[in-house]
Amino acid sequence: MSKEIIDTLNRVWKEAYPDATDVDYDDDFRNCARIKSLADDRKCWLSNAKVLRKQLNGLENKKI
Repeated sequence: MSKEIIDTLNRVWKEAYPDATDVDYDDDFRNCARIKSLADDRKCWLSNAKVLRKQLNGLENKKI
């Protein structure tokens, strides 16, 4: 993977997990695992957001 991709991955990972450390540029296994974990996190967050949006819409409709 390119240095720019790994630098970006390390930065995004630290934003999500502040106590994290950088992964070496040549550690493809850990870098790929982080990409998959971030994608899984995003999928979970989107799912939760949809559930919360549905609940909010229900609450807003009850107020009318």
